[in-house]
Amino acid sequence: MVKDEEVQEILLEKRLKFLFVGMKNYFMKELIDKSISHFFEFKEYIPHKEALQLMVDSSGLLILGSNSPQRLNRKVFEYTVLNKNIFYLGNVNSPTARIVQEYSGVISDIETKKDKIIEFLYNLTNEKVQINLKYSKEKLVEKLIAQL
Repeated sequence: MVKDEEVQEILLEKRLKFLFVGMKNYFMKELIDKSISHFFEFKEYIPHKEALQLMVDSSGLLILGSNSPQRLNRKVFEYTVLNKNIFYLGNVNSPTARIVQEYSGVISDIETKKDKIIEFLYNLTNEKVQINLKYSKEKLVEKLIAQL
């Protein structure tokens, strides 16, 4: 999965680790080269409260999208509210990609992923990113009420 030397250098330098939570992510474990497996951790399940705390404590959040230009991944709303760096890998024309882009996150399709991953990892910090409250519950409720 991540065999690129430049990516490995960034991961070592910044002491980054990828944590994938959920039973659906276990197929990736078999794809990862043993020499870099220490950069990855997999957990089948963690309680929601612990998951939220892990997201709050993280430097960045990853959304693995689909190839569909219509699919909206609901995680994008949780991630934008947390005010974290976001990397989206999937269809760059999807609603999820548009929201991540508005939020100044990094989006990539399968073809351009290496350059985009390097860009995302290189710029990753523990600093909060600019808040975009366009999709907060309050703003969405305001828009709904305005339409009624």
